[in-house]
Amino acid sequence: MNVSVRIRNRISSTFNTMFVSALYEARVGIKCFNQIISSEMFEYFVVDNSEEIISTDNLYLAFDGLKDRYSLLDKLLIESPHFGLIKSISSNEDARTTEYVARRNNGTLDFLGPVSLSSQYIDSLCRKFRERKRLIELQEYEPIKVVLINGKHYIFDGKHTAATCALLGVSPKCVDVTPVVFDSFFWWVRQKMSKHAADYQKHMQWFDSAKTAYFEKSKLTASRVDCGI
Repeated sequence: MNVSVRIRNRISSTFNTMFVSALYEARVGIKCFNQIISSEMFEYFVVDNSEEIISTDNLYLAFDGLKDRYSLLDKLLIESPHFGLIKSISSNEDARTTEYVARRNNGTLDFLGPVSLSSQYIDSLCRKFRERKRLIELQEYEPIKVVLINGKHYIFDGKHTAATCALLGVSPKCVDVTPVVFDSFFWWVRQKMSKHAADYQKHMQWFDSAKTAYFEKSKLTASRVDCGI
C-alpha cells in the first residue's frame, strides 16, 4: 500500500470516527472521504409499490462523480466494466486483467480513490458472484435500486447483481428510488462540479434532466389531484 493510499485511509478513518464526510476534487473527478451513501440508505427512498421487472437492455450506469473523459455515466449495463468482471469470473478467467479492476486500481470506477486490489479481495469477488448467482436462481435476491429519468433506468445500487442477471439472461426485479437524486449529498457534489462545469458536462446535463423530469412529474401529480383523479 503506497503512502497516498495510507494517508487517505487514515483521513477516512478519522472522519468516520467524527461522523464527518468531505468532498474533494482529484485528477479524475470528485472523491469523498468517509462516503455517507450506502446500500442501506437507499431503502428509505424506495417509492411505494414500484417493484417491476426491467430488461437489462434498459439499465444504465448512474452518477459516478468522474470527469467526462473517465465517467461511466449513461453506459449501458451490458457494456460496462461490471458486466465484464462478471463474465470474467464466470469463465474462470483472471479478473485482475479486467477493465473493472484497472479502473478500481486507478480510481476511475466511482467515488472511491485508487486502491490496489489484493488477491484476497479478488477471491472475495468470486465468492460473492457464486452466492449472488445462487440467490438469483432462487429468486431471493434484493431488487436493484434504480432512478428513472426520461424513460431510462439508472442503477444506483446493485450493479453486480444486475450484471449477474444479465449474464444469466434474467430481467431483474427493480425498485424505484428516484427521490434519492434530490438528497443533499448529490446536490453538494453537483455544486462542486459546477466550479469546473466544462469537465463534468455529462453530469451537469444529467442533473438538469433529473430536475426537469422531477418537476414535470410533480406538476402532473398535482393536476391529477386537482381533477380528483
